[in-house]
Amino acid sequence: MFSADHIFHLQYNMMQGTLGIVTLVQIRPQKASFIRRDISSFDARFFMMTSEEAAAMDPQQRILLETTYRALENAGIPIAMINDSDTSVHTGCFTTDYALNCAKDPDSLPKYAATGMAGNGRSKMGIVAGCNLLLTTDLFISLSNLGFLSPDGVCHSFDSRANGYGRGEGFGVLVIKSIDAAIPISTSADAMIDNGSKLAEKVAASKSLNEAADILANGLAMKLGTIFSMSRESFDLSQPLHNYGVDSLIAVELRNWFIKTLKVDLAVFEILGGATAMMLGQAAAEKMRSWT
Repeated sequence: MFSADHIFHLQYNMMQGTLGIVTLVQIRPQKASFIRRDISSFDARFFMMTSEEAAAMDPQQRILLETTYRALENAGIPIAMINDSDTSVHTGCFTTDYALNCAKDPDSLPKYAATGMAGNGRSKMGIVAGCNLLLTTDLFISLSNLGFLSPDGVCHSFDSRANGYGRGEGFGVLVIKSIDAAIPISTSADAMIDNGSKLAEKVAASKSLNEAADILANGLAMKLGTIFSMSRESFDLSQPLHNYGVDSLIAVELRNWFIKTLKVDLAVFEILGGATAMMLGQAAAEKMRSWT
């Protein structure tokens, strides 16, 4: 980050052809609240985009994608249910520091810097998000000039100590639906979590690799039933998963399910490579414990 005590501005004197250093007003707050992570890190392939596209995105957009994925996962809403759904997105953002930085060097703008989308109407589900990153000194300076910022960088709302507000970074995402539509999803989410814990217990108590593989294959079929809104009996454990429409996005979701509920990591290509539920159940069972 930058030092609040050492902000300078280079001013070019066109008449004399020289540069002069003009000290700007000192940034008023001596601290702010920052998220503890590398904001440049991003798994572009996971979100099915090129590294070039990811590099052109505001880091706020990248972290919002990650946060939204977690929100949907926590809500028990599979990605397959989001695809082609009637879902609206509403995002609030206080500053555009990244765009401001890019505008200062237009010759170095990323290839996809100008892309974007907009729309309106009604939807059955909404994703409501808010974000903020503090990437430049510009707004710190202007708000300090106006006396808006607290010198100690802390908000004391409705308090006699109030002397301005403290700036901070953060991300939040809510998934909203009508109560009638949301309750079945919540029930499904609880069932999924319970299903995962019971599967692990059953595998631990199983007496053979084949028994454990059968338990996991049936658990996987229940997970697929949740994704596709189908009954467990609709799935043949000996049929390749791609026969049921399992694509790369659903394969990623299944991999995350194995990791989250069973602490087993199966590669996406392993799930997509013609594997059946029984084959994946056996592969997971072999990784969960040793068999004699």
